[in-house]
Amino acid sequence: MPRGRALGGCSAINYMMYVRGSLQDYNDWADLVDDPSWNAATMAQYMRKHQTLEPTDDTTVNRPTMNFVGEHHGTSGPVRTSFNDWTLEIEDEISKVADEVTGLSEKPVDP
Repeated sequence: MPRGRALGGCSAINYMMYVRGSLQDYNDWADLVDDPSWNAATMAQYMRKHQTLEPTDDTTVNRPTMNFVGEHHGTSGPVRTSFNDWTLEIEDEISKVADEVTGLSEKPVDP
């Protein structure tokens, strides 16, 4: 994997990643603070509202190791996002092996 050789080091090449928690994370957060306004149902409307997911090639999102559900993404917000259309050949194999080692077969469907 590349390392940053710039002011800020590796932070200079943060891959421009857009990541948010799974729906269960938000439900857990709401329970933790005892405030239902932080639950997944409430937060999801704001996550969709602020985002525009750029059209994505089916081969990018229909990989065996990455689930995709379009209803979790917005189509008209100011923050434009997309899935990376380039991957290392070994990525799917690493994910499969990690599943085997951990015994976890279910993945979140709301990446």
